[in-house]
This record gives sequence, structure tokens and C-alpha cells, in this order.
Amino acid sequence: MPACIRSARLATNSEWDEAARTCSHATFFHTRAWADLWASVSGLEPGALCCDFTDGQRLIVPFSLKKGRRGFVRERLLSAAGTYGGALYGAGVTLEHLLAAIRCLARGHSISWRLSPYEPYAGEIAVVLSTRSTNFPHSWKRHENSSETLALDDLRRNGGLLKHVHYNCRKQILKGQRAGISVRLAVAADEWQDFMGLYRDAVARWGEKATMSYPDKLFQALQILDPEACRLWLAYHEGRLVGGSVNFYHNRHAVEWLAAYDPGSFPLGVRNRLTWHMIEHAMAINGSIYDFNPSGTLEGTRRFKQTFNTCQRQTPLLVRRTMLRCALEWIGR
Repeated sequence: MPACIRSARLATNSEWDEAARTCSHATFFHTRAWADLWASVSGLEPGALCCDFTDGQRLIVPFSLKKGRRGFVRERLLSAAGTYGGALYGAGVTLEHLLAAIRCLARGHSISWRLSPYEPYAGEIAVVLSTRSTNFPHSWKRHENSSETLALDDLRRNGGLLKHVHYNCRKQILKGQRAGISVRLAVAADEWQDFMGLYRDAVARWGEKATMSYPDKLFQALQILDPEACRLWLAYHEGRLVGGSVNFYHNRHAVEWLAAYDPGSFPLGVRNRLTWHMIEHAMAINGSIYDFNPSGTLEGTRRFKQTFNTCQRQTPLLVRRTMLRCALEWIGR
């Protein structure tokens, strides 16, 4: 039986917060805090579509509006900065409910959607939207990507992390310990400032290969997030900062987002030592998933993550362009 929307409106802040808190597959990237962060940094306008159905079901789809110079909406991002997005819902919601909500959200708008690997209907959604259909008259393009993940409950039951990782990974972790690399959480503004310097140096080294260079105000905004949701981990060797990673936490999901290292410290095992510590912490706080985040075209980064004996999960980017948007992009060439 087709799912029929009784009403569609913007969700209230409290409805959005409650949906993100109670949805079993929600990540930090589905929260209002993430959308508000990018509103303050890049002017994206946060919102969430609340769809109530005639059969009593409800779902909420967070998004961020990307506007042009004259204020016209150019695109709806189902999560800012290309991170996981999608609907928040509970038991009883079916694929038909989800597709009806996406049709409503996409009406007259371009959409970018990084499918979360934890979305129960992810496989079906990707197939339906990337196949031409009378229900979706504007074509969707599917760009493949994947994330490396660890099931922390399984690690606890099977002897812990060191027994799970590849031999060379374990060797590098132990090398970092012997080298005296210490790891701690950033608690002061000057520690964030030091990490920003490390990140700027890394961007300069990457040069044209850098996929993104984030502004200083993003790091300033990160500092004031809930410290239980956003943690900056720092690695030191002989009192000198040699690595760091910004991680996000929501419900039982921990995800790496942005890391930077001093390349001269790689032979000391700094990357493995820091990553090992972050995974061990996620296990200690009863996390169920440690997510390394998609690597895109960075094959070296992907191979490093796989040394932790991860499970690869698909995270395709689904992109829909309206005919008007395609025409404007063609004119702007």
C-alpha cells in the first residue's frame, strides 16, 4: 500500500533533537548541532522536514540549504560537508515512507545525499534513486564511496583491539608506545590553536591534492560544541605535538572526521598509536561502532584504515540536479 503524506512542514528544534536522540541509526551528522555549526561557518541554512503520514507514521529529514547570491535556494544538502544524512524515524517506517518524503523534499530542488551505511534501507534507496523511474522524473547520479568501520561489541567479546588488527598495525601501535607517544584530550583554546597550525602545515604539503581547507572560524566553532559530542585528541612526543584528530560521538557511534600529523613522526608509529587510543576510548564509553569515515580517492588513507581489520561499508553520494540547475551550470562554464 502506498505511503501517503498527511502533512509536511518544518520540524521544531525539539522535534529534531528528539528524533536524533531516539533514532537507532542516527549519527552526529544528523543532529541539529552539526547543521548549526555549518550555518555559523558558511551560511548554510539548517532545517528539517517533518512528514506525518495517514497511517500514523512520522519521519524527520534534516537538511541544509545552500543559497545563491540572490538568496535563491541552489541545493538541499541532506547533511553539510558531504557527511552522512537521511531520515530519522522509528519502528514501522517502510521504504515507501522514505521515498515519499524524499519526493517531497526534492520537489523543485537539487539534492546531495551521502547515504549513511547505518540506514536500514540504504541498499534499496541507492538502487531506486539511481535507476530512472516515473516516480523520480529527474535523474539521480550515484558516486561510489565507502567507509571502514569496526564493530566494537564484537571486539569486546573477542579479546580486544590488539588481537584483532593486522600484524603490521599491532607492531606500529607497540612502536608508538615504546617511543613514548602520549595521547590526551584538548581542553584549552591554545591546544586547538596548535592543532590548527598542524592542520595548516598539512594542507600546505598536500598542495593541489588537498580536498578541502577549512577556515579558522570552523575550528573556533568546534571548540564550543558539547565536549561529549566533539573531542579533539592530541598526540605528543617529547612534549611536541605530532598528531591530532577531531572525532564526533552520538549515541553509540564514534566517527573520525579530521586528522593532521607531523610526517616526521610517522616512523614512530604516531598514526597507529593515536588511532588505537581513540578506538580504546570508544570501547570504554560503551560505543558500538567506530567509523573511520569515507576516504574518497585517498587510497593510501583507505589502506591504513584497513590495517585495523575493518569492515567496508558502502556510502554512495546521491546527487539530483533540477533541469534549471543543470542549465545554469552549463551557462556558467
